[in-house]
Amino acid sequence: MIERVEGDVDGAEAQTAHLIDWYLDWAGGEQVARGRFTAEQLTEAHTTVRAHVRADLPGMLGPRGRLLIDRQNGKVSGMVGLKPVDVATGEVKRMIVDPAYRGLGIARALIERLIADARADGYNLLRLETADFMTSAQALYRSVGFRDVAMFDDGEAAKIGLVESMRFLELTL
Repeated sequence: MIERVEGDVDGAEAQTAHLIDWYLDWAGGEQVARGRFTAEQLTEAHTTVRAHVRADLPGMLGPRGRLLIDRQNGKVSGMVGLKPVDVATGEVKRMIVDPAYRGLGIARALIERLIADARADGYNLLRLETADFMTSAQALYRSVGFRDVAMFDDGEAAKIGLVESMRFLELTL
């Protein structure tokens, strides 16, 4: 069941912390395995990304943002956020599904709901960054209409030094 998270940053962070922790461990391990980070750099990257996650939450919890979660058997099984960039553009953030719940259509349901909400809120464009090794996520995004584009200047990848390993996608609404 998909629901919109509203309220305070601490409450939102508490509901999604286990997904963020899993994601950082998994994605960080993938980056180390590909020689993009050392183990020491990974610790610093985790700290940086956690700061970005927390900094993004007020926008996601605001009137034009979204933090959507899916619950299965009372447990938060997936999440996705929409961070307002400007009046016409939103950025899809933190699409994460707990590995125990993969294959149930949760990610598709989350992104389709997010797209519908963005349209209803008057956005004209959605954009996102995804790591090059996240091929399943890329396939999902393309299946709902996202297309590959050049890097956008103010994205998170540039701030944490991962531009070369990222893909950038957009969806015109």
